[in-house]
Amino acid sequence: MKQFKLSKSMSLGYAPIDDEHHLLVSMINKLASLPEDASLQEIERHFKAILHAFEEHCISETKILSELGFPEAEAQGRHHDELVARMKDIGAGLSGEDGRKKMRKDCFLETLWVFVEEAVKEDLQAKSFLIEQGVVETV
Repeated sequence: MKQFKLSKSMSLGYAPIDDEHHLLVSMINKLASLPEDASLQEIERHFKAILHAFEEHCISETKILSELGFPEAEAQGRHHDELVARMKDIGAGLSGEDGRKKMRKDCFLETLWVFVEEAVKEDLQAKSFLIEQGVVETV
């Protein structure tokens, strides 16, 4: 399966957050690169690691942006909670042995979509704020 890469435009230019984004993408790509005959347990193990890292990232990012004075930090935190709930729903769908290949592909695509929504939809607002505040340069 094709690997996902973060484009430069998805970068905030703020290393603590960007580094977490790169870690998440790496983990999602590892899920995508599991062999076709990977066991459901292996898929679940990778997914649970992604879910844990995503939850930690959401907490970390909200805290960082709040400390930097981002006015939408609280709203972004609520949105993060919704995304974590969606990730948990994806994980719940991994029960049963219903076609490992399809499950792996669906899990990858749905997980990737949640991440992209977080990175693009929400973080670009934060990026504009960070640039306006002089925290980062235009990336």
